Amino acid sequence: MKLSPHPVAKRILGKIEQLESNPRPSGCKMIHGHLNLWRIRVGEYRVIYSIDDRNLVVDVSVVRHRGEAYR
Repeated sequence: MKLSPHPVAKRILGKIEQLESNPRPSGCKMIHGHLNLWRIRVGEYRVIYSIDDRNLVVDVSVVRHRGEAYR
């Protein structure tokens, strides 16, 4: 029997997949003090990523709970 992922993990993965077609969705913010790092909120979690517009690449750096995301 295969267990399904936690509902929060499914939401996070869905948001990451949406970055493929829209790397700067409504509500995304550039992280201050970093040249090309962005973040999106997914409930209590933060997805930190960079965007390479020239090569059409989104690189997800980290997914963490909001209290741990910027440490």
